[in-house]
Amino acid sequence: MNPVVKTSCLMGLFLLAGCETEPKSSSVEFMLAYNGKPMTCEQTFEKEGLEWQLRAFQFYLSEVEIDGQAATLKNKSGEASPVAMLGTRCSGEGRWQFDMEPMTVSDSSSFSFMLGVPFEVNHQNPLQASEPLNHSDMFWTWQIGHKFVRMDIRSQTEEKSKSWAFHLGSIGCDSASSVRAPTEACAHPNTFTVTLDDFQSDKPVYFHVDRLIDNSKIIEDGNCMGDPDDASCKPLIQVLSEEQSKSHVFSQTL
Repeated sequence: MNPVVKTSCLMGLFLLAGCETEPKSSSVEFMLAYNGKPMTCEQTFEKEGLEWQLRAFQFYLSEVEIDGQAATLKNKSGEASPVAMLGTRCSGEGRWQFDMEPMTVSDSSSFSFMLGVPFEVNHQNPLQASEPLNHSDMFWTWQIGHKFVRMDIRSQTEEKSKSWAFHLGSIGCDSASSVRAPTEACAHPNTFTVTLDDFQSDKPVYFHVDRLIDNSKIIEDGNCMGDPDDASCKPLIQVLSEEQSKSHVFSQTL
């Protein structure tokens, strides 16, 4: 064999070998955290003098990118999906990992996603939608669309029982009726972009519940159903808005 050709072939093999050894990720895991510790449905946490317990915590994410490259998400059936839904209703194990087509991930990768459902698929008929947009407990109406975040908690003592809910979705969606989808973006989309630098694919992304509700007066102000003008929603939406410049509620450290 010609020495030049032989050298070229060897170099080609080395390059191929190098490509094959590049680290790739095909899934990302999320976990809940509270006060620097992993959080589960079985645990209780203190807030405003009461002990609370999760009843449900679910959320949608979409528009995932790693180092600026868009990820192709997969649903539980392995089909391509515009969104992933994570979390639990505290009646089972839940789902805390989303799958995607394998992507190259380095030690200094940037990982970003949108908390919420894109407008283009947010207002479809849930009875005809594919998984995970077919969950009725995460849907309001065609006009409003899906709940992007659903957090339900309850406090139970001998003297009293209290519950609190944070359901985040788009607000100010204009259409002819509640069973008609809007043709223009809602006044308050209530979607938020989160970016994590130095992302490590072998570590989970923590959703810090304590940081989310830290400035909320949940007993005094009551439930939040996503309206940015409600006193109950202002601190929650504010802290999520700040995620777009510096991640705080989401991180890979406890």
